[in-house]
Amino acid sequence: MQGVYALVNKVDRRQYVGSSIDIDHRCREHMRYLRRDRHHCSYLQRAWTKYGEEMFVVEVIEMVSDRQKLKEREQYYLDVTVAKYNASSQAARPPGMTGRHHSQEAKQRMSIAAKARDPGYKELLRKALAGRKLGPRTDDTKARISAKLAGRKLSSAQLAKMIGRPKTPEHRAKLSASHKGQVISQQQRAAQSERMKQLGLRPPSPRGRVMTAAHRANLSAALKGRVPSCGHAGRKHSAETKAIISEKLKGNTNRIKKETTYARDDRAVGAG
Repeated sequence: MQGVYALVNKVDRRQYVGSSIDIDHRCREHMRYLRRDRHHCSYLQRAWTKYGEEMFVVEVIEMVSDRQKLKEREQYYLDVTVAKYNASSQAARPPGMTGRHHSQEAKQRMSIAAKARDPGYKELLRKALAGRKLGPRTDDTKARISAKLAGRKLSSAQLAKMIGRPKTPEHRAKLSASHKGQVISQQQRAAQSERMKQLGLRPPSPRGRVMTAAHRANLSAALKGRVPSCGHAGRKHSAETKAIISEKLKGNTNRIKKETTYARDDRAVGAG
């Protein structure tokens, strides 16, 4: 919304006149600085502090479609308005930030400076946004966010913070639905495995992994009555296959011995 606006004191109708290519954004900036007692116009700031926020209202005086005429129309209302807070009676100013945007580096410097000036800025921001409800994001907004985050790599600290975070049943259902039918390439699997190894979140190999009793019970319940789909039912391994399997299992002799011992102990307990 582009045009001329005024911050009006409902007590005496005194007003601060301004113009902007985005009135909503500009008025939010005025409010933010006024609430923090840091507005550039000392007259307006003192009146705001004296009468309170509830005694001020924003009024759009005129919509201006031509950006080149904004200052001209602002100057007109500055001339005809008698009771005003504006320290300057001239709308024309040296070229400023109108239509320009700060670079990311400049924004970061401004952020650091603001935090250093006001350690309680987070609490002020929380109070200002308390109770504010944001509507659902549009498809266009989602697409822009997705494009901006594409290719971003999370640090080890960020990943560690995300892992183990409790998920609601609704969240789990959405994740399950989105992953159904998804095929992960070997390259993706290798990258995921390498990343997990670096974070130390699981052993390099599933061998030797200790399952909890609850995990074993879940697996057992899931596999009960399940018919193997691999097609090996009733078939026998060839001598060559048996030799390959035997060769692979030679390195697991200790594990097999332990499992055999445990099975014997269980049978002995049952018999007792």
